[in-house]
Amino acid sequence: MTPIKPKPPKTTPDECERLYRAWSYTRAQWDLAANDPAQPRGLTEEEDGTFCDAEHGALMAFLLHPISVPDHLALKLRVIRDEQSWRLTDAAVIFDQLCGDAARLVRNGRAH
Repeated sequence: MTPIKPKPPKTTPDECERLYRAWSYTRAQWDLAANDPAQPRGLTEEEDGTFCDAEHGALMAFLLHPISVPDHLALKLRVIRDEQSWRLTDAAVIFDQLCGDAARLVRNGRAH
């Protein structure tokens, strides 16, 4: 009888990366719906608002998630730059989170 090899544990994506992908997916859904050739008139205000709310919620979940590696800070900063997130009414909260992220990275760097 051949011994059964244990399956390697499933690797789960880092939460920050998962939240980034969730935001990207939500953003892509909105773009596809807004540019659907089957809907030449585009989205109604209600539909657009629904997509906008979903995209904003996903973006904020990503940007407000605490990080622990420099690559994730760089990813957040690129998204803020590309999406011009400094213009959001929530910008102060986003920048508070970034300050916390940066401080955490500095503390973790000193600990190593």
